Amino acid sequence: MVELRIFKQERERVLEGYKKRNLSDDSLALVDKIIALDDERKSNQAKLDANLARVNILSKEIGDLFKSGNQSQANSLKDEVAQLKEANKDLESSKDQISKDLESNLLQLPNVPYHMVPHGKTAEDNFVYKNWDSPFPKLADDAFLTGS
Repeated sequence: MVELRIFKQERERVLEGYKKRNLSDDSLALVDKIIALDDERKSNQAKLDANLARVNILSKEIGDLFKSGNQSQANSLKDEVAQLKEANKDLESSKDQISKDLESNLLQLPNVPYHMVPHGKTAEDNFVYKNWDSPFPKLADDAFLTGS
């Protein structure tokens, strides 16, 4: 599975590599979909983290307000904490679904070929770097036997 950072940092190289592998346009479109899902996942996580931090701050304030005897203000903050916790449940389930979708899309794409791999569909399209022109060396009859 290709790392997410490669899709973001080297998007053009990834697309070029997938074109060498003759992937369909639908498969190439998955690259942008994966990037968008990752951005959405990060945004969702940032909102969730901000809400959790806010809940922690409010919880501390609620304790201080109860200690000082200001129960009406503490109860209004408790209502706000309850709303934030409910929103966190929605954000958490959304984050889980986005993560599943992201992994599903990542698993649909193969590894990116090395940049020197030629474009082609068959072995005949490959570049021949060097041919073995001379006869193979003669090996001893027991060359492939393993000794004990």
